[in-house]
Amino acid sequence: MYLDTSDYSRFGDLLRGKADPGDEQLYETLLRLKEAGEAIFPCSAPVLGELLQYDTDHRETSVCKARAVEALAGEDAFIFPNRLIMLEVAETAHNVGLLAQAPRAKAITGQRYWHPNVGNAFENLKSEIQSTIANTVAESGHNRAIRRAAKSKSRKFSMTDLAEAADRVVPQFANKWGLSEEGVRASIVAAIAGRLKPEEASRALFSEVAQPTTFIGVYFERFEGEKDLPFWMRDFGAQIQTHALKLRAALGDLPGGLRPQLQQLFREKLGNVGATLIKALNSDDLEFGVTSELVARFTEDTEQSARVPCSATMSQMMIRFALESADATAPEPQRSTGGDFIHALYARHSDLWRGDRRFSHFLKAAVPEVADRVVPRLSELPDRIQRFNAAR
Repeated sequence: MYLDTSDYSRFGDLLRGKADPGDEQLYETLLRLKEAGEAIFPCSAPVLGELLQYDTDHRETSVCKARAVEALAGEDAFIFPNRLIMLEVAETAHNVGLLAQAPRAKAITGQRYWHPNVGNAFENLKSEIQSTIANTVAESGHNRAIRRAAKSKSRKFSMTDLAEAADRVVPQFANKWGLSEEGVRASIVAAIAGRLKPEEASRALFSEVAQPTTFIGVYFERFEGEKDLPFWMRDFGAQIQTHALKLRAALGDLPGGLRPQLQQLFREKLGNVGATLIKALNSDDLEFGVTSELVARFTEDTEQSARVPCSATMSQMMIRFALESADATAPEPQRSTGGDFIHALYARHSDLWRGDRRFSHFLKAAVPEVADRVVPRLSELPDRIQRFNAAR
């Protein structure tokens, strides 16, 4: 079940004691359905990106929203948007005979893997703690040979030396990043010691970092780099809205009798716009057997790109959105639509998908294939879940 950002926001208000009794009943009902194994509510990067708007003066608000996500989602998560697109390219390529082995990954995963592939970030953290451990050994009272080995580029030292140095270094590192000492030992130290492969250690560490309440502390309060997570969907929405308003200014006064021709024009011009999602995939982050050659093929071949669900969904939405934007009698284009488009990419991977009433109506019309999955009112969700399960 894909929940809307506003759902978690309402439940976050509930945990702050700010919600009405109806929300409390809904929240408890959904928790019971989850605990009974009748539904799962995976979180996603688009939801968290919109939800965790951070202000030091209102930290409790963000933390309570994060707690609501943790309670309902647990460790279940939809994979990051670009990973979802890659997975769909791999599945489609396998189905048409362009990829020998079907990908084993799924759109929903455990270990809170809602974030991008973080191998590079893990290596940076690993290097930081490895260097600190090496320096700790080098400054210890061990003999000169051990100190020289610790200072060397190889950074190889005995398990005893590693364990002793880790005892002193890990608490400092964990405190710096707001992580548990156990999590650091079970991931980074285990990788340095050779007990875990780097990708396994990375998943183990970022499973803890990706816990929403922990993520707030690590990302917003300790991380010193650019914090663009809350803004990337907002910026995309602003771009979409700007183009839509220009389109309305140019075509909004066209006679109604010309709309069929306008719709056909948009189908021709935007019918493969979803392929831009595939084209945007970074060659350095490719997974699931997807290669740069496959990306190029699916980008250039309109028939192939139309088979990729995310690409098809985006094209269908853009055609409908352009048609509505060019209609002066339709509601004015909203900045939030860009974010809604990203959320909608997960609709084909959800049994039920939540959105507000306005966008739910839009999505049903734009992408009829997912119409029966769309739930426009949160109050309808428990009954829809029960009816869905009964029909299986």
